[in-house]
Amino acid sequence: MESGLDARVPDDAEDICPILIGRSIPHVRLSTSEGESINLHEVIHGRPTVLIFYRGGW
Repeated sequence: MESGLDARVPDDAEDICPILIGRSIPHVRLSTSEGESINLHEVIHGRPTVLIFYRGGW
């Protein structure tokens, strides 16, 4: 059964559109490893940040 989140994950790496340098990230809420919901913009506001997302599923 496919969830709403799975429906937005591209099937091929070529279909991924990276966030380029100087561009804004989308407004998203994420879950911490403890299950707490956080606002990404609040966490990184005013800080130099490197985000790395791994597609998982292996």
